[in-house]
Amino acid sequence: MSRLLTILFIILTTFGCRPTDKKTGLEKIIFHSTGCFGSCPTYHLQLNNDKSFKLFAESVLKRDTVSLNILGKADTTKMGYFIGQSDDTLFQQITTELATLGLDTINFDGPSYTDGSSITLIIYYDGKRRYLQSYFPTPKADKLISSLYNVCESSPKKRSNEKFKIEEGSIFERVRRFFKHY
Repeated sequence: MSRLLTILFIILTTFGCRPTDKKTGLEKIIFHSTGCFGSCPTYHLQLNNDKSFKLFAESVLKRDTVSLNILGKADTTKMGYFIGQSDDTLFQQITTELATLGLDTINFDGPSYTDGSSITLIIYYDGKRRYLQSYFPTPKADKLISSLYNVCESSPKKRSNEKFKIEEGSIFERVRRFFKHY
């Protein structure tokens, strides 16, 4: 009996007190979209794991309410600094897309300059930081990017009197991207 208790003690000591490898999941996601030679809005978004977000809508053009055509004028009611809370369904879509994206292996490649909008994602997850930037992100990320645009354009938000800066990535990453294509 004492031999059985000794073995049980060793097993519990060895396996019972091990730190867990439990993953923390999404911590926050940073989303930047740049303007283009057209109607692309310029957004800077930080979405946190508690569904709260900060948004700096730098440039948004007015749309006709019936046809949704771009009118070519700045829509100052949709520009500025905002804070808000993503709804559960939209946040769930984002976390589901992140889970299926393969964050450890996905890459954004393509031309370094074009007349289109540049997309930057900085994703903090499982204690890691992943930086992705491209004018033509992989189609695997289309649903995620669409959902992030939805947060910027459709989520309830209120104007903030406080100006804030959304993380842009390190200077080393920006310099590396610049020289990568020369």
